[in-house]
Amino acid sequence: MEELRTMAFRDILERCEDNENFLKLMEEHQDAMTVWADVFAYWMEEKNGTIAALAAYCKVTRNTARQWKQKIPTKREQVVGIGMYWGFQLEQINRLLTRNAKYPALYVKNPEDAIFIYLIHNKKDYSMYEFYMEEYRKMQEEKEPEQKHLDGTEEKTFELNAALLEVMGDQEFKKFLEEHMEVFEGRNRKLYKFLEEYFKLEERNINSLVDDEKLKNAYNNAFSHLKRKGIVPRRNLLIAMGIHLTMPVEDINRMLELAGMEALCPKDRIESAVIFVLEDLYLNDSVLFSDAGRKLTAGLEELIDRCCPDIVWNEEACSFQNIEDVLVQKKKSGAPDIEKFYEEGELESVADYVKRRIRELELREPEEDLELFLQLL
Repeated sequence: MEELRTMAFRDILERCEDNENFLKLMEEHQDAMTVWADVFAYWMEEKNGTIAALAAYCKVTRNTARQWKQKIPTKREQVVGIGMYWGFQLEQINRLLTRNAKYPALYVKNPEDAIFIYLIHNKKDYSMYEFYMEEYRKMQEEKEPEQKHLDGTEEKTFELNAALLEVMGDQEFKKFLEEHMEVFEGRNRKLYKFLEEYFKLEERNINSLVDDEKLKNAYNNAFSHLKRKGIVPRRNLLIAMGIHLTMPVEDINRMLELAGMEALCPKDRIESAVIFVLEDLYLNDSVLFSDAGRKLTAGLEELIDRCCPDIVWNEEACSFQNIEDVLVQKKKSGAPDIEKFYEEGELESVADYVKRRIRELELREPEEDLELFLQLL
């Protein structure tokens, strides 16, 4: 029922025609907005939990556990630990991760996640996680993975997950870890391949997304960790990357799905703003958006030149245009060169446009959270 309400809300959101309609919708449904602090407070009271007991269970200081009352934990495994402290089942913990904390769901082809799935399903203590991780590290030292399995496709995810849920006892679980090391080494390859192909079809690379050196390093590190270690980037960075790649909402959702995350959530103020701005832009200038996702879905291998490379916002025309067309128009009118337009702020990328539109909405979101997201654009 909740999922149906979310889908209905998303449908209404996507049909918002202007800022006024969007802000009115946010006001009318403010009680439905997902806020970590509210979820944390509800379940601590529901489970008769205390900060002291939670800190002891998750092996953190009381000060750290106290911060979780207002802020999402910085480590994904801590969110899992909180769910385990509340006695959540696997499905509930995955929902806590994806819906409330904006992390990927537990994924059986990650060795760390496989350990948590085993512990949760068998109602074992969170503290056992480090024990099994140490056992897995020993296995890695003793056995080199076979290259032929590195794409992680030898065993389907749902079959592997079903097999794990049948595992009973520590010795059987250790055997499971050892037998599937090759699959673990190929974790999250689908997400990496999706992004890699997207870059190819767009004839771009990770360095072309942004100009700011600090931000460029953040994107490079995230993409490198995904490629080499199978570590999924944080949700906000993935969403921002999709915007930089001019992905429509459906392709951003596909990317999030491959990352083990939920689609853009209309019950999150920032993400609802992303949906609204991108859908509004798509309705008016659909040609601006990349069709790479549709090419990937259709299995097309040949590169097709983009209809509109180097798209920028032309303030005078009140629309996005090909930068070369803008230059031609400016030269004919005797206007200054392109650098001048950038200085005056008349031209902006799709990412800059989205950032500006979100700022104009003046969301009722903690300023720090909103700024952290907008800094990625």
